[in-house]
Amino acid sequence: MFRTFLLSVALAASVAAISSPAAAAIKQIDFTVSSGDWQHLNGVNGPYGLSLQPTLSGSLRFDDTKADSSAFVSLDYVTGTRVWTLADIAANSSIFYSGGAFSAFALHFGSGNLLASNTTASVAEGPNTLYCNNCVSIGPVSAVPEPQTWALMIAGFGLLGTALRRRKAMLAS
Repeated sequence: MFRTFLLSVALAASVAAISSPAAAAIKQIDFTVSSGDWQHLNGVNGPYGLSLQPTLSGSLRFDDTKADSSAFVSLDYVTGTRVWTLADIAANSSIFYSGGAFSAFALHFGSGNLLASNTTASVAEGPNTLYCNNCVSIGPVSAVPEPQTWALMIAGFGLLGTALRRRKAMLAS
């Protein structure tokens, strides 16, 4: 009787962990910066070894309970030879919400470098500056499961496996 109860609890926990999205505050956005109309403002070369019409991409994780620069958790963004990190994000960077849901982000890196979802990108190195307007597109916002969710799911599968192994052993004897 207790084993049946334990098996049903493990099954319910596994199904709940798999079927319901995490209520995690950490969200991830993948973005692409692409335009056939990059403006080459200064210099003669693309900054950081970029071509004059580059396509850039990256991903950003943020805490959706915050709106200021402390909301950013991780950044994966490369422009030519330059790898941008959280340490490069300026204090005036922010996340914007509409009706309680994510709507846009603005990353300011200082020295003429900017990335703003659905609007503008600027990449600058010395006199070499590339700028595009309406060239940043973002993918859907996805939740990043919290460690508790993974632990619950793994524990549920472990209990299921144990119960099935014991049942198989009992049937064999």
